[in-house]
Amino acid sequence: MPGGWEQTYRAAMLEMDHEKMMSKVDAAEKVLRSYLGELDSSPEHFRERQRISDALRTLEMIRSFELKRSA
Repeated sequence: MPGGWEQTYRAAMLEMDHEKMMSKVDAAEKVLRSYLGELDSSPEHFRERQRISDALRTLEMIRSFELKRSA
């Protein structure tokens, strides 16, 4: 289901509570990586794979920022 990962991703992006945010980032990364693994490499899925890869990079930046902030 194209775009089925977006709800989990949005929940992580919009969470303001640090503890909940990190939990939601973990959950979103798991969902995105799983969904990305299900997509084949056909050209018709290129845009969806790119969107998921971009979302994963954003989640990684949030994780890095939050880890530095809490240190």
